[in-house]
Amino acid sequence: MKAAAIVLATVALGAAAPPGQNAQYRTTTTRVAVDVSVFSGNTPIPNLAAAEFAVTDNGVPQQIDAVILAEVPVDISLVVDVSGSTFSQIVWYRRDVAAVAAMLRPIDRLRLITFESQVHEIQPFAPAGGAIDVDRILPGRISSVFDGLAAALLRESDAGRRHLVVGYTDGFDNRSVMTTDQLVELGRTSEAVLHLVVANQVPDVEEADRPCRNAMAAAGSTPLRLTNRICPNPPFLQQAAEATGGKVHIGNSIAGTFKDIFRDFLNSYVLYFQPTGVSTSGWHDIDVKVTRKGRYTVHARRGYFAGAR
Repeated sequence: MKAAAIVLATVALGAAAPPGQNAQYRTTTTRVAVDVSVFSGNTPIPNLAAAEFAVTDNGVPQQIDAVILAEVPVDISLVVDVSGSTFSQIVWYRRDVAAVAAMLRPIDRLRLITFESQVHEIQPFAPAGGAIDVDRILPGRISSVFDGLAAALLRESDAGRRHLVVGYTDGFDNRSVMTTDQLVELGRTSEAVLHLVVANQVPDVEEADRPCRNAMAAAGSTPLRLTNRICPNPPFLQQAAEATGGKVHIGNSIAGTFKDIFRDFLNSYVLYFQPTGVSTSGWHDIDVKVTRKGRYTVHARRGYFAGAR
């Protein structure tokens, strides 16, 4: 994974990560922050208190010392697929990116990345309200989905800010240096929350696509159906998103789906705890549950690496 990260940082986005450093979600183990979204059906649940969450770290119950609703500054990395299959949609993309920028609050910042055979940072993080040169969103040829998402996920979060990555793609990759396994691992270790909007107008895939079905079965994933078709890559994209506490959405509108994602993100939580009774180094599995009576779906980061950066 380190080799792929260095290639991406050096060739695609020089500022994504320092050369030779493998960006990971780490903590000094003095305090851990966990992004959590709670839903009843499709409705986000607000106003939960610390006592209504149960968190374990490597199976050991932890004491939650703060719960903050996500009314904190958010850095949004918008990652857009401009490979050859999107040629006829570029005008819509430009319109939608401008619409996304208009949805942000004054305290938020927006970063725009596009990918085709290469990854391009069209705009680094900039305060909401500024002009975006959407004319720089240009169609390319082949697709490097994994590299584009990795370039966004490799960016470390700034102190006091949350990082939301929203990617829009048809899910097909035929160029990336980053492999599917490396992308899933990066999802586990990135500081960002990743949501993916997968276009539902994709080429047909034969129903007898055994490698796809076998991969999903091995990973325990539910087949991701796109208008009665099964796309080979989204199961891996789904795993990467879910590892960060995000998920995959199906749709053809960047702005329309982003509006829902951002609304839910602002109604989510940040849980803080000081790890006790666990190792001060290595990988830690996190499990988050809601103790309030009822049936809820919880999306949360799966874990972290302990130890100094």
